[in-house]
Parts: sequence; structure tokens; C-alpha cells
Amino acid sequence: MNDSESRRPKGRPPDTARFKEPLETSNNVNKTRKCGLCNESGHNHTTCPMEKKKE
Repeated sequence: MNDSESRRPKGRPPDTARFKEPLETSNNVNKTRKCGLCNESGHNHTTCPMEKKKE
């Protein structure tokens, strides 16, 4: 018997999903991201209006 025939790859098989616990659901799906410069929501640091004022 060949060694490659008896070996299985590591990890979960790609066609099976893991069962998630009720507390493990994503709570931040509606949370908006905040800017890293001014800490306001609605934009990110590349489109920050405060950064344009500095220039």
C-alpha cells in the first residue's frame, strides 16, 4: 500500500461546516467602521475630511 493512499490532509474537509454556538454569532454586522485619524464613523483615514484640512 502506498503511503499517499492512507494519509488524509490536515484540517476540516472543505465541504463540511462547523456548527456555531448561539453566543458565537457575529454581533458587529451592523457596526460601522471608524476613521483612524479623527475616530468618527462614516469614512476611513484615506477619505478623512480632517486630513484634507491639514494640507
